[in-house]
Amino acid sequence: MRGRSHIGEAILKRIIDRQRQILKSVKSYGSAQRKDRFWMSQAYGKKHFRRSAMVQDIWEGVRAQPGRTGLSLLAVATGIAALATVLAIVAGLENKSRQLQTDLGLNVVGVLGGQNIAEHGLCSKHVRLLQANFPDYAIASIRRHTIPVIGSSRPLTVLATDYTLADIRQWTITSGRFLDKTDIAERARHAVISSRVSELRGWQTGHTVNLCHVPLKIVGVVDIGGGALENEPEHEILALGTDVMFVPNTISPNWLSQWAKPSDSVDAIFMRVTGSDNLPRIVKEAETILSAPDCRASGISWVTPQLLIRRVTRIQRSIIIAGGSIAILCLVLGGTALMSLMIADVRERIAEIGLRRALGATRRDIAALFLIEASIVTGLGGVLGVVSSYVLLMFGPWENNFTLEFGIKNAVMPVIVATALGMLFAVWPAARAACITPAEALRND
Repeated sequence: MRGRSHIGEAILKRIIDRQRQILKSVKSYGSAQRKDRFWMSQAYGKKHFRRSAMVQDIWEGVRAQPGRTGLSLLAVATGIAALATVLAIVAGLENKSRQLQTDLGLNVVGVLGGQNIAEHGLCSKHVRLLQANFPDYAIASIRRHTIPVIGSSRPLTVLATDYTLADIRQWTITSGRFLDKTDIAERARHAVISSRVSELRGWQTGHTVNLCHVPLKIVGVVDIGGGALENEPEHEILALGTDVMFVPNTISPNWLSQWAKPSDSVDAIFMRVTGSDNLPRIVKEAETILSAPDCRASGISWVTPQLLIRRVTRIQRSIIIAGGSIAILCLVLGGTALMSLMIADVRERIAEIGLRRALGATRRDIAALFLIEASIVTGLGGVLGVVSSYVLLMFGPWENNFTLEFGIKNAVMPVIVATALGMLFAVWPAARAACITPAEALRND
């Protein structure tokens, strides 16, 4: 024990004698002001001064090695950009799912007629049949006409329907009212327009407009939603468009021709079910009714909120798997590159670490120095990755059929992941640096 104590005293004496020589020989340690600042912080033990000195030491350490710092930052930024892109697209798809359900309506079932000539499709008989079998549920039909408007390049979509459609689709009446029973029974030439038509053409409640020389009085304005169904090619009949006018289905479509009569065919039937638990059962019963031989309804398709979001959910799952795998791979590669660069950095700074230990720095101080340095680099890489992802998705040369969501959550989460990743992969290099002794620094001098 006495021999070991004597050796320790000798090593300590050598450290004290060669402090100034070590300071001069450590090239990576920084400027003379940095040396004096660290010396004073360790000699006087002022905590607030030590914190300030550590921050400046970290900054100078990062600045002294721009190549390694840039490689680590670029590797982490690539992974974070992939992660931020996946989060933005997934959030946009979730918003798309909500919009689809909102545009169709909560617990609403759509029955679409066949598009081929050989198919019989839907008619008013099927509407009455469903109303008779499901008297507790609201049921409405639509018949679609596209009419050119004089003086405008945008055609107008005229939907012949009845008074329950607005309640079924859960639209908001912004002015006036929707069609009522009196309009249907008396075949009144009344019309309800969408808010988009009101904004573009200046039509308001109480105005009378001529539709191909057919006067129609506007009795209300309705907000029909954001048009998320426009990008659903499988169910394009559900996409009513933005320039829409609703008229009673009992009036003659004289805007098509002077001798036109009300058609018995319908393009779609909508039924609102009370309670989401009853939806599958009601759909199955309605399918059984309309598939009877005497109905002659062939080529029809059924649309529910769950069916609408199925395609979006499938795309979302694919993006999470593919994009998530790429993001994880990039982050792991970035973390591995950071760890290898930090290990090389530790080897080159053995003399500096030994000097710090000789001047009173603890293992915890040395470990904290490398952990904080790694977290700063990866945090900056996270910010760069988020900004790069935003610029790429917002200004890239492609079109999106869904809204990208760049909220605070989607911006902060990747930065937190990057910072945590830096600290995780810096644990081993920091532990190795903390284990370096002054004697080892002397041997490497």
